Amino acid sequence: MWFGGFDIPDMSPELLEHCKTLTDTGFAEDKAIIQAVHRNIVRDSRHQNYPEIIAQTDQAAIQARRKLSAQLARERTGENTAILVQPDTKLA
Repeated sequence: MWFGGFDIPDMSPELLEHCKTLTDTGFAEDKAIIQAVHRNIVRDSRHQNYPEIIAQTDQAAIQARRKLSAQLARERTGENTAILVQPDTKLA
């Protein structure tokens, strides 16, 4: 649970409980949204073969996913798995 790492000295028990409630609520909302998206993907006849729509705020996660996919593909084929990425390199 994320909240287990929340450590602020001298926080009142009431404020700590309020923060925990807000955190639980936020994660529950995220979970509901993710589950709804998953249900829509499963119901769509294209499943995961639908066109990708990229929002600017998703760029970091998309780049990480693409790099991981490429790395896993290289490992499956036995290619050299070393990756060198220079700072400020735009990843495809």
